Amino acid sequence: MKDKKLISLVMILSMILSFSIPAIGQGGDSKLWYCVQASVTTNKDTAFNIALNLHKLGFEEAFVFDDPDSHNYYVMAGGFEYRDDAQRLVDEVKKHKGHESAWITEKNFTHWDITMAKNLIEKTWFTIQTGVFSTKENALNQVQKMIDDGFENAFGLFLPDDTHNHYALAGKFETKEKAENYAKTVKQKGYDYFIKEFTFRNIDTFRPDDPVREYPPYEEFMNLVDQLPDPDSITEIIVKDKVNSEKARNLYNEMANEEREKIEAGYLEKLVAVEEKIQSLKTLIKSETGAVVRQAQAWAVKRGAHKRYVDIAPIYWIYGERTGMRPEILYTQAGKETNFGKYTGAVKPEMNNWAGIKIADPVGDRPEDHETFDTPEDGVRGHFNHLGIYCGVDPIGKPHPRWYKTKEAEWAGTIQYVEDLGGLWAPNPDYGISIIRDYMRDLYNTPVPSEEDMNTSLEFSNGVEQLPEVEELTIDDLEVVQNIINEYDNLLIDSQRALIPYNIKDSIEELRNWLNKGFEDIQEVIDLIEKLPEVKDLKIGHKEEVERARLAFEKLSQEQKILVSNIDKLIEAEQRIAELEGSKDLDEPTDPEKPEKPKDPKDPADSNKLGNGKKTVSPKEESDKLEDNKGILPRTGYKNNIGFYSSGLLLLINGIVLGRKKIK
Repeated sequence: MKDKKLISLVMILSMILSFSIPAIGQGGDSKLWYCVQASVTTNKDTAFNIALNLHKLGFEEAFVFDDPDSHNYYVMAGGFEYRDDAQRLVDEVKKHKGHESAWITEKNFTHWDITMAKNLIEKTWFTIQTGVFSTKENALNQVQKMIDDGFENAFGLFLPDDTHNHYALAGKFETKEKAENYAKTVKQKGYDYFIKEFTFRNIDTFRPDDPVREYPPYEEFMNLVDQLPDPDSITEIIVKDKVNSEKARNLYNEMANEEREKIEAGYLEKLVAVEEKIQSLKTLIKSETGAVVRQAQAWAVKRGAHKRYVDIAPIYWIYGERTGMRPEILYTQAGKETNFGKYTGAVKPEMNNWAGIKIADPVGDRPEDHETFDTPEDGVRGHFNHLGIYCGVDPIGKPHPRWYKTKEAEWAGTIQYVEDLGGLWAPNPDYGISIIRDYMRDLYNTPVPSEEDMNTSLEFSNGVEQLPEVEELTIDDLEVVQNIINEYDNLLIDSQRALIPYNIKDSIEELRNWLNKGFEDIQEVIDLIEKLPEVKDLKIGHKEEVERARLAFEKLSQEQKILVSNIDKLIEAEQRIAELEGSKDLDEPTDPEKPEKPKDPKDPADSNKLGNGKKTVSPKEESDKLEDNKGILPRTGYKNNIGFYSSGLLLLINGIVLGRKKIK
């Protein structure tokens, strides 16, 4: 019995698959289908979710019918040419919870009126990206070029949550290795590319040969308005809503009266209400500032800004007062354009270009296509002058060359809101919105630090910045470095340390490593000398240990040698080894059968020579040598035997007392 049931089930599934949706894709003409309907809704996302649920239940040919006449979305478990096939399927659908009320309906549609559930399933792919564009048209042109060059699987990608980027991709692969292999051919054809991992659905892709459904203007208008949220639910400006409302408005303005009359009641009213709500949420460029300099600097540090970006903040507030433009808008825009002063894009720090301003006639997005200003302060002036073109503010001083080009734009002087910079200052329609959403909002929520904390942190940062590079530090900088590290660790309070830019903190760690690395080497030499026996206990067998200590000492830099506190012990040990070697020569027994060869008279100076041929140096002679060679870094160190840590402690105490004064 079980075998018969299994055979029957297979036969039923075979019939379902043979008569279901795939036949719809065979032509572009409208045709009558017997469909198993599970739901109907006016919300596309809801319809998609129900269709996905049906697909997970095993109804692989589930789909959504977008009815152009009713603006409803019908969720179908399958579609057939014959009603009997639909009847068999509807009985199966009703067995599942939530779909007990499924029914058979007749619908006329073409293949581009439906969306298959299997095309709604997200999957992660390794893709070969050759370009990203602000419009679908430009992306399609790139895809067509790749297809013409032999990349038949090239396609475009538009992600619902990334409403301003259209990607051109040479192909998609399940593994990175396959993508990298295919990319070699892409490179040979002269395309710049990189491997990028995307998660998307088939419906998010597009190609030049995709069927295009043409809507009458009034239908396209209603489709756009349908995608807009309820006006009362709008609490912030979303780029998708702003773009769709602007498209709908432009479409309506260009529409003939007879087309406008076909628009159903309520659509125009909804558009007007959405426009008014979005307009009420926009941010004026020309207005009183809502932030203070210290607040902006604290925000910049919190966001990982370079010190140069923190330092330039006061200049923005000076020009904000002179022009009437809100300085926090331009300051946060500079943070967006320069990655908080790190200049990780085409523009370099030495160009002093805070806003990505182009030259008069750029040919691309290379460094040389961007304007260079004489000083950071002049770059701020250029930034205010350029944004002034948009909102109608006269320039200060002589404008840069690009200013004259932009001034000729038909929209010059009409852009009064930050959110409207998208598509003008930069192609991305989200550009202005992101300044508010991702930067200014966070700035306003940043607590204003005390003036003392800000001044102390900046003064400390200036002291660090004035030091030479670590590679150029010498013994003369030792005390200053000690003081800086001591102040950072022990004198600054948490609120002050929190206001120090990231690159200054990095410098402090480099200084700390410089000290630690140098002291580790010094301590190693000190330990080798300390392990030597006392002079009175030295034997000739200790010669190798003494020489090892001398070799380690000679490997130190001149700056390090001066900190070897027990060098006297090494010198005395060397002298004692030399004496022992001399005694060995005198006391060594001779072979009685062979007369001893007479020795040459000793040079009195020989007693001052080491067994290894080096002349020994007494502590006094070493001291005299240091005095005679004043200005030359000595080879030996302090003349006390307390040890390295004692001298380090003295330095530390000195640093605590004099540290702040030293840095200031």
